[in-house]
Amino acid sequence: MLHTEGFVNFEKGGYLFNRPTSSCGRGNRHRFIPDISYIDETTWSQLSYEERNKGFISCVPAVVVVLMTRMDKIEDLQAKVAKFNNAGTHEGVIVDTRADRVWIYNRNQQPYFTALAPIEFDSWPGFTLDCIAIRDARIQEGFE
Repeated sequence: MLHTEGFVNFEKGGYLFNRPTSSCGRGNRHRFIPDISYIDETTWSQLSYEERNKGFISCVPAVVVVLMTRMDKIEDLQAKVAKFNNAGTHEGVIVDTRADRVWIYNRNQQPYFTALAPIEFDSWPGFTLDCIAIRDARIQEGFE
């Protein structure tokens, strides 16, 4: 099942766009759910039909993207993306549209930030995350 909401064009590749409505599990345990995730073909093919059609797919995505909000602290988001990388995620991004920068997390490398720009992923071939369009849409909707 493919979800096509948000800033994703599936004609450019991809198996899953996860846009959760909740980030708390049972007993108030916090789930580390990214705003956008990509599951590579190898991982996707190993999931059963039932696992593929759940509201939340429980596996390690190849790519995670987190969109920073006014309520977020950068340190919390950095810890969140670092946990994904430690669990096996290859690439992670924090899009900070208010500061016009993108934090890049590649597995086994030190994270760094760069100016807000479109991002391409080695683990998500054919897809470009247009961070400028995200910022512009957030401004237009009054989120910034």
